[in-house]
Amino acid sequence: KAVVEEALVVAGELVLVLDDKVSEVLALEVLALLHRVYEQTDDRVGVEGLLPGLRVLLTNVAMHAERHQGRSPTPPSPPSAPDLQEPPTEGPETVTARLLDAILLLALATGTDAGDTLGRRVFTDCPMELRGSMRLRRQLGMLQVGGLFLDLVV
Repeated sequence: KAVVEEALVVAGELVLVLDDKVSEVLALEVLALLHRVYEQTDDRVGVEGLLPGLRVLLTNVAMHAERHQGRSPTPPSPPSAPDLQEPPTEGPETVTARLLDAILLLALATGTDAGDTLGRRVFTDCPMELRGSMRLRRQLGMLQVGGLFLDLVV
């Protein structure tokens, strides 16, 4: 577990330093491995220990996405979702959307307020990915049916 947790830290830094999708693919693979490791042991306390690394990764993914979209990186926006009047078309998900989904699942697996707060940031910090991702929009819808993030407008 310790080696994979260290890989999370490195992957989080690489997403910001390397300006390419390869770093996001690496981060996605690390998160998939973390998910498998912690799923086998049902270690929610261990997953909770990953939250600081997941926060850094999410911040860096958001900054990378903004830079890639031609905007200058900005600090995270206040908790509100973008106006999503136009639904995205069904199609392949971007690596960034899949990465955000993996962060969301690990954060919510903790069952803590800190995990919920990080999960909310997936939707508020990356509005363009949310706008274009059926996967993320479905996740938000399912969470809202369950009573979470009801203040986020879709």
